[in-house]
Amino acid sequence: MKYPNLIIFSDGIPSRNGGGISQTLYNLFDTYPSDKITLLTDVNDYVESEETLLKGSVVKIRLNYFRPVRNRLAKFINPIFFILNCWVRELFGFGNKLKINDERTFFLISTSHLERLHYAYYASKKLGIPLVTYYMDDWMSSISRNWLTDNSKSFIKKTLKDSKGLILISHGLKKSLVEQYGIIFEKVLIAHNPISIQYYEKNEINTISNRFRIVYTGSIWPMHLDAIILVARAVSLLKLEGFSVDFIFYGKPIFWETYKNTLSPLAVAYGGFVDYRQMSDVLQNASVCLLATSYLSEYEAYAKTSVQTKITDYMAAGRPILSVGPDYAIGHEFIDKYNCGYSITDLEPISAAKKIGYLINNKEILEEMGASSLKAVKTNFTKEVVQKKMYDYLIALSRS
Repeated sequence: MKYPNLIIFSDGIPSRNGGGISQTLYNLFDTYPSDKITLLTDVNDYVESEETLLKGSVVKIRLNYFRPVRNRLAKFINPIFFILNCWVRELFGFGNKLKINDERTFFLISTSHLERLHYAYYASKKLGIPLVTYYMDDWMSSISRNWLTDNSKSFIKKTLKDSKGLILISHGLKKSLVEQYGIIFEKVLIAHNPISIQYYEKNEINTISNRFRIVYTGSIWPMHLDAIILVARAVSLLKLEGFSVDFIFYGKPIFWETYKNTLSPLAVAYGGFVDYRQMSDVLQNASVCLLATSYLSEYEAYAKTSVQTKITDYMAAGRPILSVGPDYAIGHEFIDKYNCGYSITDLEPISAAKKIGYLINNKEILEEMGASSLKAVKTNFTKEVVQKKMYDYLIALSRS
C-alpha cells in the first residue's frame, strides 16, 4: 500500500493532549507512516510536551510577516497588518521552506483560523500540490474580513472548489456548506475522532457511595459555558433537595482558573488535568458524561455542525451522554441516532434538575444507554475503522 506524503498544518502540532482539532488529528494519523508526514508549525505556536506529539518531521514557518500587536493601538494597526500579511502570502506563498520529493503529496489543512487556511491555500499553490481541507465546525460562517484582493466568503468558496479532497466532521456541516456556497461536493469523507478501545475495559455504571457523578472533560470555551452553568445550577438545586450528586470538571488548569469564580460557587469541583491515556479511568467513574453546547445565537452554526471530539471518548467508556444545548444542536441528533444518551434542551435549571433527577432514580436507563454507547463506538469509531477509511480515502485521492 503506497501512502501519499502529507504536509499537515493546523493550530499547532497535533497532540493527544491537545484541543479538539489537535487531538482528532493525532488520533487519525498516529499509525500513519511517520516518514510520510511533515508537520508545519508557526514559530509562535504553543507546543505540547514532545512525547504527546504526532510523529513526523517538523518545519517551522512564519504565518504572519507582520506580527499582530497586543496593545491599545491593536484595533488600528492589526487590520492593516492583516491586509499586508494576506498580500505577502498571496505574492510569495512561503512554500520555499518545504521540499517536495514525491508528486503524491497533499497539503492537509485543518484549522479554525482564516489566516492559517489562507497560508495553506497559497503555499499549496506555490508548491504545486493538491490541497485537502478538513473542517471540524462551521467557524467560517462567523468570519467577515476583507483584504486587497479578496474577502473571506469568496476565499472560503474558492478553497472548497479547489480542494482535491474535503473531509468534514458531520453530515450537518456538509449540508451547511452546500447551502452557503452552492457547491455540490463529490469526494467527501465524514470523519470523527477515533478511539483506542483497549484503554476502556470496564463497562458498568459506577455510583461509588451511591453518589451520582456528572463528568465534563476537555476545554471550556464560550460555545460551551452557558450550558455548563445550566447543569451546575441544576445540580445545586438537586443537592438542596437531598440528592447525592457531584459535578466534576477535568481539563487544563487555564480553563478552571478562567471560570472557577463562576463555577465553584455552584459546587462544580475541579478534578485536575488528566493525560489522554488515563482518561478512561475518569470517565468510567462517571454516571453520565456531559456534552455542552451553547444556547447563544452567535454559536448557532457551531451547534448545528460540530460533533464534539469528546463524544466518542464518552461512548468508549460505556457511559451515557447528557447532551445539553438548544434543540438544533447536532449533539442531540448524534446521541439519538445511537441511543446513547439523554437530551436537555430547555434553559430552566428547575426543568434540567427534574430531568437529571429522573436519571438518578432510573439506573437501568443509564445501563441501557451505556451499553448502546459502547456498541456504537466499537462498530463505528475505533481507530481501526476510522483510520482505514481515512487512509483509503487519501490513497484513492492520490490515484485520481
